Amino acid sequence: MEIFISSEEITGQIRKTDDPRYLLWMGGSLLLCFLLYGIFGRKTEKKPALAALGPVMSAVCGVACAKLFYCLVKIQTSMTEGLWSVLTDLSPERFSFFGGMAGVCFGIALSARILGVKPVKALDHLAPYVLLFAALARFGEHFLGTLGLNSLTEPEMEEGVRTFLMLPAVGTAYYDEGEIWWTEWWMAVYVFEGIAMLFAALISGFGFREHRFLRSVFWFCLPQILLESLRGNYIAWNAVVRVEQICCAVGMTAVLVLYAVKMKKGFSRFIPVIIMLVCAGIFIVCEFAKEGKIAALKELLDVGACYLIMAAGLALLAGTEIYAFRGVLRRENDGQKTDARL
Repeated sequence: MEIFISSEEITGQIRKTDDPRYLLWMGGSLLLCFLLYGIFGRKTEKKPALAALGPVMSAVCGVACAKLFYCLVKIQTSMTEGLWSVLTDLSPERFSFFGGMAGVCFGIALSARILGVKPVKALDHLAPYVLLFAALARFGEHFLGTLGLNSLTEPEMEEGVRTFLMLPAVGTAYYDEGEIWWTEWWMAVYVFEGIAMLFAALISGFGFREHRFLRSVFWFCLPQILLESLRGNYIAWNAVVRVEQICCAVGMTAVLVLYAVKMKKGFSRFIPVIIMLVCAGIFIVCEFAKEGKIAALKELLDVGACYLIMAAGLALLAGTEIYAFRGVLRRENDGQKTDARL
């Protein structure tokens, strides 16, 4: 893929965000996922009705939550430009992806409640299909120009980007400033996010048997902490604190806290939560370090080193979730044996 962008377009930060194919892709993806659930999903009470009502409620709640969450976290922008103006701005960058996914889950829970089905059971059964929709939604950013990409303008970064984390450049932009031309590499971050979510959907559908929704939330959030850091367009309170990374960390911590509640009493059940909090602190330091905000670490840690540390931390957290979940299963199995004796 080869892109030509003039200096005027650079100044205006022009993005192709009005492509109608994006809306068709999103709507079709949502219908496809519920159709697959209706055909292949676990047998449950009122499954056909849930497969029919779910897409409608999920679409409405997803769009509403994506917009409201954006307005909430960007309250200063909402106040400056006017709340109504921001609410009616349908540009994709004015929606929160994670707010939208939370809305989709809320729509499913609401549909289940209307139909008299336990929301937790409905979410457990639909978790793999929600993750599949998340993957397709990320792949849909193909229609949004540079929104799902990350551009690297520094020449010395071009070689590095092809080595650390093995991220390929998907396009080249030639900028014309008088007689000066240079090349910029664009990384398709949205592709890697989609692949990560597709992997999560597969392990949720074929690997998780108990507490599927909780486990799916954790594995949905896990890779996004690093991948959101790579995106060139993101929601932030400032140049460093990325809101959706924080949402992922909060979601993962909440899952581990629920595990701790379900595990046997004792201090050891809180160890996974402590590991999560320590890793979150390390991730924050890495984010500030790679942006050059910590003078003491500026020479010690370059961008590649920061990402390698974050990847190691995420691998540790993956093992931590598996360890904690096994503790939950042991507790539940012990409880079942006790009930059988009684």
